[in-house]
Amino acid sequence: MNADRASTRPIPTAPDGANTQAAPARLPTQGMPLLQWLPGETLYSWIARQHTLWGHRLPAQTAKALFGHDRRGYQHDFPGHLAELVVRTDGQVGDVRSIGLDRTLLRFYRPFLSEASELAYAAAMGGATVAHVRRRLTWARRGGLQVHHPLKACATCIQEDREVSGWAYWHMDHQYPGVWICPVHSQPLQVTSSRSNRYDRVEWNVPDVESLEPAPLADVGVRELESCSRIAWLICDVVGGMPLSRVAPAELNVFYRAALYEQGFVAAAGPDSRVIAAQELVRHLRPLRALPELRGLTSNVEQMNIQLARLLAPTGQESHPMMHFVMMDWLRAARAGTKLLRRVGWGA
Repeated sequence: MNADRASTRPIPTAPDGANTQAAPARLPTQGMPLLQWLPGETLYSWIARQHTLWGHRLPAQTAKALFGHDRRGYQHDFPGHLAELVVRTDGQVGDVRSIGLDRTLLRFYRPFLSEASELAYAAAMGGATVAHVRRRLTWARRGGLQVHHPLKACATCIQEDREVSGWAYWHMDHQYPGVWICPVHSQPLQVTSSRSNRYDRVEWNVPDVESLEPAPLADVGVRELESCSRIAWLICDVVGGMPLSRVAPAELNVFYRAALYEQGFVAAAGPDSRVIAAQELVRHLRPLRALPELRGLTSNVEQMNIQLARLLAPTGQESHPMMHFVMMDWLRAARAGTKLLRRVGWGA
């Protein structure tokens, strides 16, 4: 799970012909040092380090150098104008595809997307309009999920990263929804207080312990911490797995039905026994409600039964990845998920 932290990922390069846009006679960043990627680093983190290295006083100076406009590129989850970034860095930090797929939060959603869909989303981030990318990926049948993407960091990682690389930086696996425990140090993650989630008030900041707010999980009980750690490790294993394994929603529906049938929760005809499954899932969710994303998830058995019906529907209705991770965590705890995870190529 932590292999990406242990070795430096090679810098992705743009393939021949990947960008047909003519480069300017002199690149805006020509003569300016460009940093290499750090292991598991996000694009926002790389830009924040560039801003620090260049010594720019204003965030707009860095945005203009890299994106051609002082109001571009600030979104830390799904940034736009990546094609302009590639041109202005002469492809030294990668191409639109590699940056979009591996250095933005699109990485979290990839196991549940077709290859064609993920490439379409990455291509959209190459352009100017990304609102539909965020809306389409984050709203999908949330069913009470509170999906947001705050910048998160581990205080121990900050210290160790500075000692190893000379930089504190934002780790991709810390940013995944549902991950509020550091997968390396098993301590609660904290949220930065130095950057507003509003994109009209932005800065380029590397993580700093003094700018972190108290961890949302700092005061929860042992049972809650164990549950939140377990699902964090599951998410990091699935999303960070190399090579990436993906599965269609319709396939997951089949696997869920099979696993619940093995447990006696879902009969051939099913609605009555599915209510029992909904009761068990509500019980399993109690300690997981410490997670900000799951606090709004229904605790009503009847409403949870509706959620289950969607997940088990043969038509393969879309649900947010967090709901799938909740299902996997529950089934694995019921000793029905190990086989499921192996069958979809996500280990155990």
